[in-house]
Amino acid sequence: MASPSPSSSSPAASPSGRKVRDVAADWHNAIAKWDRLVVDSGLALASRVANSRLAAPKEDDSAPTAEAASAAESTRSQELERDCDQLIEVWEKLRGLLQTMEKLTSTLQAVCDLEWYQNKQAWRPTPLFRSWPTTTFYEVSAQLQAQYSEELRLRRVLVAEMAHAPSPNLSMVYLSAWLHQPYVTDAAKLALEAMLTETGHRDIP
Repeated sequence: MASPSPSSSSPAASPSGRKVRDVAADWHNAIAKWDRLVVDSGLALASRVANSRLAAPKEDDSAPTAEAASAAESTRSQELERDCDQLIEVWEKLRGLLQTMEKLTSTLQAVCDLEWYQNKQAWRPTPLFRSWPTTTFYEVSAQLQAQYSEELRLRRVLVAEMAHAPSPNLSMVYLSAWLHQPYVTDAAKLALEAMLTETGHRDIP
């Protein structure tokens, strides 16, 4: 259970504190939505696209008639095109989430700029919450944004190439790359959890 909301007299209850706390929650929600799109929506589509390469007819495959083979190939092509179109839609939703992440980072940058200005080119003497200086929230957000930006670029390549892989084995490599998120580091995930703890969204262990 999350910690109770800060009292009205604490720095965390200030406009900057509330904004930072909201941004931390928004980061958690954005990443949860991202993961659902990648795993729950995108993985099934990516699997069908990759498997279409495995199911593609080979030159030595025998068919009852040329007409039947042509009809089967037409059906497979239509299904592949449909799955690719839906995978593009998933990518577009991921791009929208990245734009949300960029706005969250911009919000924290604005909070830092305001603090620097209000304190006459100095940082506040006491933290907004427990121990983090305000700049740390921005640094964590910028780190997460950069990593998810790389993930989006990777998925753009996968969406474009998965259906056109020259071999079934390469299609399976693309599928594995879709599921795993190599650019999102464990350190960044821990930093997000630390940010949620710092802002009171997580209890201190």
